[in-house]
Amino acid sequence: MAKLPSVTSSIPRDLQQFILRVKETLEGTGPDAMVSARQLIAAGIADGVGNGGITAPRSDIVEPPRAPSNVSAAGALATIIVSWNSPAYRGHAYSEVWAASRTQAQTDASPQENPIIGQAELVGMTAGNNFSHNIGAGADRWYWVRFVNRNGVAGPYNLTEGTFGQTGQDPAYLLSVLTDAVTSSQLANALSTRIDLVDADASVTGSVNQRVQTVTDVTDGLGAQYTVKIDNNGAVAGFGLASTTTGAGNITSEFLVNADRFAIMRGGSDTTAATVPFVVQATATTVNGEAVPAGVYMADAFIKNGTITNAKIGGLTADKITASLLNTVDFYGNTIAGSTIYLGGTITYNTDAGGNNIGIASVASPQVAMTSTGANFATGAFVINDGSTNYTPFQVVGGVAYLNNAMIKDSTLSFAKVSDNIQSTDYQAGANGWKIAKGGAMEMNNATFRGTLEVKSSATGERTEITNSTIKVYDASNVLRVKLGNLV
Repeated sequence: MAKLPSVTSSIPRDLQQFILRVKETLEGTGPDAMVSARQLIAAGIADGVGNGGITAPRSDIVEPPRAPSNVSAAGALATIIVSWNSPAYRGHAYSEVWAASRTQAQTDASPQENPIIGQAELVGMTAGNNFSHNIGAGADRWYWVRFVNRNGVAGPYNLTEGTFGQTGQDPAYLLSVLTDAVTSSQLANALSTRIDLVDADASVTGSVNQRVQTVTDVTDGLGAQYTVKIDNNGAVAGFGLASTTTGAGNITSEFLVNADRFAIMRGGSDTTAATVPFVVQATATTVNGEAVPAGVYMADAFIKNGTITNAKIGGLTADKITASLLNTVDFYGNTIAGSTIYLGGTITYNTDAGGNNIGIASVASPQVAMTSTGANFATGAFVINDGSTNYTPFQVVGGVAYLNNAMIKDSTLSFAKVSDNIQSTDYQAGANGWKIAKGGAMEMNNATFRGTLEVKSSATGERTEITNSTIKVYDASNVLRVKLGNLV
């Protein structure tokens, strides 16, 4: 509360005594002291509102945690990204992520059994809505997520049976496995052997000309056909060439391969040095004890334009990435540019017909919002940690900034109101430094006054005025009783 000025003009004694008593009441201390709205706000008893008013403080309610919703586990090449919706309760502290894998008995069971929640182990804690679990390629886990509030109370898990996630296979390793299988096969050795019957006549048994069958019968549109087939106890494999002519005179050609595995090798007779640019594995198989899923495996690929429904990428280098929704646990880079960046809060997503997130619709009550108009921090969101303890060094209430402690090297203040004592850092009562107490007392070694020094009793009104040339003493009725110095 600001100090009231002293009454120095000549007024009736009874009015002067009344004003002094009012001043003492407003500026006094103890249980009968008057309390200002600013003091109530600073003490946390009230919150400031517009136009200098106050209101009851916001209650810091900590609710019991609820079960997380929309928990998903998306597999990358070596990690599984576990995500969930923002917690919709007050007093949230962090989220726990638990994981389990099948035991050997569960794997060997027919049908296979999934792990239960009792097998799960805590694998991570995070204050965000994502967690990245690095488990390597070709691995799977079942995940459970639960929330913990600021009182340390843990809520229920998202699901009893957990959420399944699986990482992708390492394509480079599987391609090397398939390459070894291709180059070491009897077929590869046979294909690498020189053919002496290429130019032989069709009458020569085994010659290429004997094997080629040209069909000129145009029945059902078939114009020409060449096939090579083998039959191993009913398992037919081979390839064929054919061309057909439609009624409009258009010719369509086909090349089909009927095989569990298809690859192209570099030409040459040394299969140990052969390179295999790609392998098509039509069915899942096991090579040297390694499970290889069905798929196309390529050593190097140059794609001008591609459409990918789901990609598991180990490393990505790109000049530009354009995405409607980017969900990431860790983001590394030099610059982030955008019109709005939110941290925390409750996120509402737009979804497609399949229920997939396709963009952020809105963010409610974000802790931090970086917008084109500046940075907005929610109350209590700005915390500094010294390595072991969280501190809130200042807060803004009702448009007023409050600092707990401040060490200011150089400061310029237009107007200051001090609610407690101010003193020098080396102050010792009766010995060193200076002090100005909030009650009005002052202690210092020496003082220089360039104006008038007035010493006055708040009880009687008696006062002494000291200037550079005179000393005047007034009684309680403001009558000059003593004058020293320049008597003119």
